[in-house]
Amino acid sequence: MSSLPARSKQFREAGLHCPDDIAIVSYDGTMESEYRSPPLTVARQPIWAMAEAAVSAVLNASPPAGHQSFATEIVIRESCGCGRSVHTARS
Repeated sequence: MSSLPARSKQFREAGLHCPDDIAIVSYDGTMESEYRSPPLTVARQPIWAMAEAAVSAVLNASPPAGHQSFATEIVIRESCGCGRSVHTARS
């Protein structure tokens, strides 16, 4: 697996352009995702809430009661060839 900058360079060298020829979606995008060219579509997890739940489970020394789900936010930007909008999906 390679980093996005390295992969993007390989795409350009192959004559492929985002989003005209290839769509790119990042998982757990960073703040920089919005400022790339083109801005990256990202699927964001609520990392802070997930970490708090994990620490709480460890500190309480008891297993959580059942499965816990967290909402995933899909931020659609230009890298997927779509218009810009935000969608929230439950995973």
